[in-house]
Amino acid sequence: MKNSDNNNDFKLIANVIMGDRPEPFFPFCLESIKEAVDLVVLNDNSGNPGNPNLEYVKNSDLFKEGKIDLLTSDFEKAGGFAGVRNICLDRVQELISEGKYSNDNLWILYLDCDEVHPPNFRKFVKNFLAKLPEDVGIVDGYMYQFILTFDYYTTLERRHNLFFRFHKDIRWERPVHETLVNLKGTRIATDYTYPHYGYLLPPEDLMNRWKLYEKYDGLDFDLEKVKKEDMLLDKSELCIPYSGEHPPCLSDYIAKFREHPFELNRAFIEKTEALRKSPMKVIENLMRDVNYQIRLKFRRIQAAKYGRLP
Repeated sequence: MKNSDNNNDFKLIANVIMGDRPEPFFPFCLESIKEAVDLVVLNDNSGNPGNPNLEYVKNSDLFKEGKIDLLTSDFEKAGGFAGVRNICLDRVQELISEGKYSNDNLWILYLDCDEVHPPNFRKFVKNFLAKLPEDVGIVDGYMYQFILTFDYYTTLERRHNLFFRFHKDIRWERPVHETLVNLKGTRIATDYTYPHYGYLLPPEDLMNRWKLYEKYDGLDFDLEKVKKEDMLLDKSELCIPYSGEHPPCLSDYIAKFREHPFELNRAFIEKTEALRKSPMKVIENLMRDVNYQIRLKFRRIQAAKYGRLP
């Protein structure tokens, strides 16, 4: 088992896709990864030359430094989520063929526009990921799921394939809820955590995403149901007070959000606080929180044999 401790060939390329639905967390997403990635391969699959999210991209430090490779495609023609993600992988292969990158110790970061990484992201990448032995090919992390509030989280979900070593046969499959196939190497899970803010949007904006799921999965989403019934409000039963810190780049955004909450956000907080008056509900969610933290400690012990975690 050869270790990559002194391997200067390590490169990390983020692959991310972007539509034209509102992505208010995308500028913070790009800010949070800028010191750790060598390149962002970004596929704007909106089919809209005036995509308003492009302003976030062009104002980012990564773009100004020439570290964003901006592609365009049509979501429908590409075949859904798997298709537009495969365009990113194809571009990485092109860069290798052009001699700009090497297959040796080249990793991909699986990234979404509504994920913002914490300050220790660079240390994790440079001090742990870059030094993994060659037999390790996939690294999983965990993401805190926030729904309608920054003050509580609902679940701590394992992010499979957060990082994976690139090779030419890796592909995404399925037009929605896409999955990676042909990965190689040992999979390890770490205690690396980061927040996902995809459900901190007004329901009108969330509908743009859900309409895609409706088309490919045959699901039936109704906006009034989303606003008034159980599709989001019932998640308040899962709320656990968040004791961690949000990425510093979000501090002004969070302050403004709390100062000017939208209607469903207020309703969600009210229901959450009402439920927390039930001792049984508090105990139930406390036990879930304890279970999550034990899981992270276990993953840290498991991953420690591969190197020093930040």
